[in-house]
Amino acid sequence: MLKRVKIKTVDVKDVRFAIVASNFNKKYVDSMVESALEVFKKNGINDVTVVRVPGSFEIPVVAAKLAESKNPRFSAIICFGVIFRGETT
Repeated sequence: MLKRVKIKTVDVKDVRFAIVASNFNKKYVDSMVESALEVFKKNGINDVTVVRVPGSFEIPVVAAKLAESKNPRFSAIICFGVIFRGETT
């Protein structure tokens, strides 16, 4: 059973977000990215950087580069990728 969690209101005017998403299994990853962007938009955040990478193995490399970047400096980096067991070797 899911439990509701109350979260305090946070001022996000100076907060920057990035999404790193793989192109592999694009159909599934795209729906996750779209859902995340909807949540951001619902909460007044319209400036989200989206970076696409070929597959899931590139995600941590690109996320690390974004985390090290100074301009822009990201407050949070969200990563999306889908790997089905048996489909990668």
